[in-house]
Amino acid sequence: MADTISLKLNGRRTAPALPSMLRSATRGVGEPADPFLPPGYLSPRASFDVGSAARGSADGAGEQQHASAADEVLVIELADGSTFITTASRLKASLEQSRPELIGPNG
Repeated sequence: MADTISLKLNGRRTAPALPSMLRSATRGVGEPADPFLPPGYLSPRASFDVGSAARGSADGAGEQQHASAADEVLVIELADGSTFITTASRLKASLEQSRPELIGPNG
């Protein structure tokens, strides 16, 4: 079994959904499915809203935790509209180098 990495963030847990860039885009009825991203190929495990509005609201916002497999792919939509795609282990390794204070006592 792959190592588990605990991700902690402030925000609101939402219904699991694919980020907009990974949703198949069909323009009309009867169009064939996208051969590169057919329906059901990707399955979201968890989704979180970490925008300032979510962090500032009282309805379920607060510290959230997600146990992620080390090789689980993370897709993070950033405030500027860009999308960051990595694995939990690569994110952890990067933070250990650039922002070690963000790594908790248990890694």
